[in-house]
Parts: sequence; C-alpha cells; structure tokens
Amino acid sequence: MNKCYRIHPEEYELGENERFYEQMAAKGWLLEKRGAWWSKFRKGNPEKRQYRIEFSPAKILEEEEGLPEEQVELYQESGWDYVCGSGRMHVFSTKGESDLVEIYTDPRQQAPTLKPLLRGYVLSFLMILLLLGIDCLLTVSISGNDVAMLSGLETQFQRAWVEATAVVLTVLCILLLVLYTQFYGAIAVFRLYRNMKKGIPVNHQAKRPGFHVAVRWSLLGLCAVFLVLSVVQWFTIKDYPMPETSDGPYVMLEELGISGNREENWQGEESSVETGRSLAAEYWNTREYVSKGEKSWWIYQDIYCMPTAEQAENYAHTLMRDALFARGEDGFQQRQVEGLDIAYESWLEYVAVKENWVYFITYSAPEIYESDSKGDQHFLEQYASVLNNHKEKGD
Repeated sequence: MNKCYRIHPEEYELGENERFYEQMAAKGWLLEKRGAWWSKFRKGNPEKRQYRIEFSPAKILEEEEGLPEEQVELYQESGWDYVCGSGRMHVFSTKGESDLVEIYTDPRQQAPTLKPLLRGYVLSFLMILLLLGIDCLLTVSISGNDVAMLSGLETQFQRAWVEATAVVLTVLCILLLVLYTQFYGAIAVFRLYRNMKKGIPVNHQAKRPGFHVAVRWSLLGLCAVFLVLSVVQWFTIKDYPMPETSDGPYVMLEELGISGNREENWQGEESSVETGRSLAAEYWNTREYVSKGEKSWWIYQDIYCMPTAEQAENYAHTLMRDALFARGEDGFQQRQVEGLDIAYESWLEYVAVKENWVYFITYSAPEIYESDSKGDQHFLEQYASVLNNHKEKGD
C-alpha cells in the first residue's frame, strides 16, 4: 500500500496540523494532498520534517484562490517547499531541523493572515443561526402569528420524533457538531490572532485540548450510532399490498360492512400496508380503495403503538393539530364512544385512543357527501366495534 488517508485537524488548529504532518513523516508517510476532511499521504522513508501553515488572502465568498507565485518563490528561496493547499490553507515543509529562517520571524506579521479564517468561522456560525431563523420566519409568514408558528414547529417535530426518532437524533447531532465546530473554531482563531498581535508565536508542537477531542468524538460517535439506527429502521420497514384479511391492528372496509371491488385510486395507487418501528413507537400506515358501481369508498389509517397511554393521548392532539381537512384541533369535536378511551370527529377525519394505541383515520364514503354532514356520525362506533372484535380474537 503506497497511499493512505487520515482525518486531519481543523484549519484553526495550526500547530496541531503541523505536528500531525511531522508525526506522519516520521512514520514514513509524506503529505501529498489535503482535502476538506482527509489528508492523502504517499509511502516514503521515515524522515524528520518540519511543516508550516500559511493562509492565502482570499476574501470570504470568493472563489478558491492560491498563494501568489512570488510569495511561494520567496518561501522556496528561504528553504520552504510548497506541498499542497486546500481552500485558504497552504502547507510548506523542509527536511530536518535546520536553522532556516521562519516564514514569519515576527508573529505580528502573521496575525493579519488569520483574519479571513476568523471571518469564515464567524460567518459560518452566523449563517447557520440565520437559516434556522429564516425557517421560523417562513413558518410565521404561513401561519400568520407567533403562537401558530410555535405550534407548527412543535407539531412537525413531534411527528418526526415518533415516526423517525433516529433520523431526528442524527440531524440534531450533526447540527450540534457543526455549530460547536464553527463556534470553537472562531474562539480558537481569535485567541491565536490576539496572541500573535502581542508577539506570541504559534506553538508548532501544540496538542489538541482533551475536552475538545472528547466533545467532537462524542458527537461524531452519536451521529454514527443514530445514523446506523436510521438505516436499520429504513431497512426494516415493510410495504406490501393489503391482504384479503387484516394482519395487523388496522380495520378493513369489508369489516365496516362495505363490500365491493378493490381498485386503484385516481392517482394509480393500490391498497397497501406499510409497517415499521422507530425508537419511539411501532406504526402502521394503510390505504384501501373499494368501489361498487358508481360509488367508491376509501380509508387511510395511521396507527401508532406508544409506550404509555399518556403518550398516546398527547400524540392524538399532535395528529389533530396536523390534520389536513380539520386544519387543527378546533376543527374536531369530541365524542363519547363505547370501547374507546378518547374519540374525536371531523369532516372525513377521526382520531381515537384506546389504551396506548392511537388511530388517525381519514375515511370517505358516498353518504358523507350526499348528506352534506360534517362526517359519518356512526363511523367511530363501527370502528370501535371492529377493534373490539380484533381484541377478542387476539389479533
């Protein structure tokens, strides 16, 4: 193997980068290319080398720009060979520990080269916060008020948490890692800049602070764990055509007294079942379409098995806030239905809670439109009766 790749320190870790490359050279791995996250090394003889970092004067948001040729030639005349560059960072090296003239004999001369790097970290940190703020503002513009904004964000977060817990945790960990890296980078570069302005040189043998390494690797580890769990959840999702008889906690139209032929809906979708499990709940999403003559019925069911009855009740309110037709909890009316702990009804949409189970049903039948009513007044009674039959049969 004549090539190898290693994760290198961040840009703001000047001394740590120099020390890292010197240690690799001592092991016989000479730096060949530096990327955003990885450095590429070629196999050589173990040798003692010194490395120095220089930053180009490229301005923020400009295209990547290298060092001026005359600047590189000046360094080469002083004994420093150009190795590679990545973005604003450029790496020079020389063999041994000769008494070469340093690239900068006075740290005060080097201090201005850190300004673009400092601005870059500050700008990145602020841009992330700005994007989060814009997301909130967009929600405000759609909802029209701050209360609806907060309710909408909370609702979407709760639904994502229940249905894809690992994905939410992965995104949160990545966001936290990026924010921490940019914030810590800004602080580290500012301290380095301040020291250089005072005449204090870079510590070329600096080591990463223990707490910083622990925090970054902990966050990276959590990202990896939750990412793996997300992939596992995705691969364990089952999506299949709806069987002739129910094989889960869902209700079929035939059990509600509706007979007919199963057909595709107007979008060409067939009756189907999707089931899976997140870290927070087990769930089923079903859709069924039946027609008889010129009449048609369809039913969508989102069913969740929550850890506790209290969580089931709370999640029922979340589902109502996110209802398509009712447009919020105010669009539902509470009903007393035998066999259900909690029941809510709206036009085409129904919410039920039984023990630690939550049922969100969207049901369309010809009689609903013909009677111009707010919904089928007896639907929940029928639905609860079928659920009770399932329980008696041990389904």
